[in-house]
Amino acid sequence: MSDAATEFLEIHYDDFADLFEEANQLFDKKKFDEALLSFAEALKIIPDPKEEWEETIAILTGIADVWYVKKNYQVCLDALNDALLCEGADEVAYVHFRKGQALYELDEIKEATESFYKAHILDEDLFENESDIYFDLLIAREK
Repeated sequence: MSDAATEFLEIHYDDFADLFEEANQLFDKKKFDEALLSFAEALKIIPDPKEEWEETIAILTGIADVWYVKKNYQVCLDALNDALLCEGADEVAYVHFRKGQALYELDEIKEATESFYKAHILDEDLFENESDIYFDLLIAREK
């Protein structure tokens, strides 16, 4: 383990966790710009290369969520594509699901369907409380 990684885990992880929690609370309170700032501050704490840390996936997904609710689907998609560069992100169903939603809103239906398919393979329960349109795309894909 590198010195930066040891320092992060032993010294700075609590600061990271506090900022991450704060960002999520701000998001829940619909204080989106403030949430973005807290997510960005938390991301700064993660050592380089950031792609090696699962915490980076969570931060970038949180950032994507903010941009999704702000209806800036391209920036949402960019954050998710960055998240997918991280180790292990390809196995996170929610990343693919949110990517599918952003692609759908950008009218990129074929790509959206593929992201929904990946999400469904990883966790079919994600679709239970969501719009039927996303699951309908999966059914149409199979025909």
